[in-house]
Amino acid sequence: MGQWEEDNQAYLQMLGQESLYPLTRLFFFDIEPVRPWPMILSGLRAYLEEEKAAERIPNINLGLSGPDKESIAWWTSPYPAPFGVDDVVANSNAYDARLEDISQAFLDHKGPVFLRIGGEFNGLWNGHHPYEYPKAFRKIVALFKERGLHRVAFLWCYEPSAADDFDEQNAQGAPKWFPGDDVIDWYAIDVFARKDFSDAYPDSERGQLTPKGKTERFLRMANDHGRPVMIAESSVVDFDITSDLVWDEWFSPYFAFIEGHPQIKAFVYVNANWPKYRRNDPFHWMDGRINLNPEVSEKYRQELEKGKYLHLGEGHLLNGFQKKGRGPRQ
Repeated sequence: MGQWEEDNQAYLQMLGQESLYPLTRLFFFDIEPVRPWPMILSGLRAYLEEEKAAERIPNINLGLSGPDKESIAWWTSPYPAPFGVDDVVANSNAYDARLEDISQAFLDHKGPVFLRIGGEFNGLWNGHHPYEYPKAFRKIVALFKERGLHRVAFLWCYEPSAADDFDEQNAQGAPKWFPGDDVIDWYAIDVFARKDFSDAYPDSERGQLTPKGKTERFLRMANDHGRPVMIAESSVVDFDITSDLVWDEWFSPYFAFIEGHPQIKAFVYVNANWPKYRRNDPFHWMDGRINLNPEVSEKYRQELEKGKYLHLGEGHLLNGFQKKGRGPRQ
């Protein structure tokens, strides 16, 4: 059992009753992976089988970063030139066969799927190409729809450590990052540090948007465009999870943030021991495992018991879950 799975099992044990188990579970893979493609595809199919057996909705991030990502010191400054393969996806057929493999796996799954395409799209750490990424997104959606995949919900995912140029266009009107609402089912955002979401932090400083301000602006865009939002990744990374203050300092503002933004329809918490996965991390992400704090575990369970949350086995209550023509929506 890998460390990620150990953390996940600890999270489920902390929840205790299956009625509080999550309706979705994350899976990450790259279209240009370090390992051989047949291994990646086999892992994807195994994951889809596990999710179907568990009656969870698959929640997948299709990475468009290049093969150099694993060797690049992403925390250094300045960042390297774009190293993603989104431009290759957009402008050639080099990855079409792999996209066909993925679409066939989804067709065989026969159920709804959440699919993030190149999550954290304009984060320099992912190496995507401005003006090319939207083309790649559109191409992938078009290919999947041509294959008859009408139960895949496509997610466009932002992270507020990145620039706030998500809706920027050039002089010719070409979008820098935005692929268009005709190919987006859900907007998504990843938040980690309190400065990303807590009202204790300002929206701007010295005339510049802060991460909190960028989060708010992205959520306004989602609201203006009539799309639901998923918090696709979140975790305590900037506070001691064992502290008596962590509920008041992180979790209470987090759930208040969700409550205060009705466009947020789903959230994912990553129960991870981050120092194990981010060695030599200059940002010093901390351990985010809720199960390490019994008091927080109890309050977290009490929050999830509120009637506004859907859990394992309740996917059929999502709007569009049983319908053809659109992905799962709420």
